[in-house]
Amino acid sequence: MKKTMKRQSKLKEKVSSPRNLKEIIHKKIVLPLKKYVFRERFGFIFLLLIFGLLARDIFVLSSQSDVKYFGITILFYIIALFYGWKSRFTFIICLLLLLIMYVKFLQTGPSITTEKTAVWLFLFMVVGMLQQWKE
Repeated sequence: MKKTMKRQSKLKEKVSSPRNLKEIIHKKIVLPLKKYVFRERFGFIFLLLIFGLLARDIFVLSSQSDVKYFGITILFYIIALFYGWKSRFTFIICLLLLLIMYVKFLQTGPSITTEKTAVWLFLFMVVGMLQQWKE
């Protein structure tokens, strides 16, 4: 009886300590994701997915939703973390968004498309600054 209580208390200590919890999360979640989902050959596919979602939101959809904005932004940040994309890459995306915003502003003036592009530019600038701070 005493042996099982000692084992349980040791197990609780191991799981409750931050270092061990970090190791458990790394072993149980991060490594399988890297092994099966985030392979090097899928990086381009994920990038195309992000660009497709951005293009669909900017040019096709007329609704504005915070869930959509933050969902795609967090998805990009997670993908960038797993693939090790640098902040320069994110700032290049920001330059592309700035160019799209400039062209759309010249074509249509202040419109919904221009405003959506500005929102995406701001969110990707925040992601780039977070990446730069982490580097």
